[in-house]
Amino acid sequence: MSCLWEEKDRSQKKFNKKREGVQGKLENGWTPEQISGRAKVQGLFSVSFKTIYNAIATNLLLPDTIKFLTRKGKNKAHGVVETRGTISDKKMIEERPREAEDRSEIGHFESDTIVGSGRQGAIMTYVCRKSRFLIAELMPDRKAETFNNSTIEIKLKL
Repeated sequence: MSCLWEEKDRSQKKFNKKREGVQGKLENGWTPEQISGRAKVQGLFSVSFKTIYNAIATNLLLPDTIKFLTRKGKNKAHGVVETRGTISDKKMIEERPREAEDRSEIGHFESDTIVGSGRQGAIMTYVCRKSRFLIAELMPDRKAETFNNSTIEIKLKL
């Protein structure tokens, strides 16, 4: 039986050491994601960031540990709509002219980009819906400004 008690004592000491390490990092401004990732990379201990959040929520760490979190338990403001990564004036395919849809006239183009291996460079393509005429332009990157400049160049050549 003494072996079992010694094992529990050792595991409790390990737990306390882990808890002190997490608490210290939180007090220094680290996020639970950073703590979890760094501990795993350095081989110190293994703990998921969700476990750290749960420990904060259930007061397994010191009281008021939540005040060290960057958001401090606050939810995002209601009614705030995320706008990153969206195109504000995009046209849906369903909104294209009937002539383009049934391919009855030349001059309606579809554009696309093909990303290079390792995200190095890109190819911008325009294809006429009626004739399947392809225009392709090599671009050094996928930035909107580069795409727009290449589009203008192509339109001027037509």
